[in-house]
Amino acid sequence: MQDDAIKVDYVEGPPLSPKDMGIEESSIGGGESAKLSDLRSELKEVFNPSFSTLGHGTRVEAAQEILQQGLRAKQPDLYSTTVPLFDGSKPYEEQVTQVVEQISHWPHLDAKAVVVVMIPNPQEGEQGGSRYFNSVFQELPEPDTGHNTRYLIPPSYIRGYVDVETQKFIPNPKFRPEKPTVKDDKITPKIIPEAVGS
Repeated sequence: MQDDAIKVDYVEGPPLSPKDMGIEESSIGGGESAKLSDLRSELKEVFNPSFSTLGHGTRVEAAQEILQQGLRAKQPDLYSTTVPLFDGSKPYEEQVTQVVEQISHWPHLDAKAVVVVMIPNPQEGEQGGSRYFNSVFQELPEPDTGHNTRYLIPPSYIRGYVDVETQKFIPNPKFRPEKPTVKDDKITPKIIPEAVGS
């Protein structure tokens, strides 16, 4: 009777790494894990509990333009154009896994970039709510056609964006947020010509 068992030779010494065995790290999931770890570290630098942090999914090319010109919207309502990312009342470690998952699988249009909008929270005793946060919008000097984007979140409130494919955070050098000011239940047109673009 012939023995069909496979013969295995054992070699003394340290175990071989996937690279030593000719296996690319990304093919066994290590590359993705490293990318996610890097993104977690980068987001920790972004997280600030004294800010409301929101995301807007889009294309990478559009995200790059938003860093320079701001985020245009049809309505002056944050929750119609952004989604909350971090909850400032919770520690970073309790929510980072959920945020990375949300960014990696953005629910709107399978976005390849997520723009990060950050607005300073009101201090205790100050008026807050949607009027406060929506006051960051600027009204653009365009006639309302019903289909155009007449409102803008200035680049000073855009912290940067996450490239979903590379899992890298790209910071915005124009990020310099000021506390929003609510005036007469209306949006104050504070248009900066260089922020609008052509």
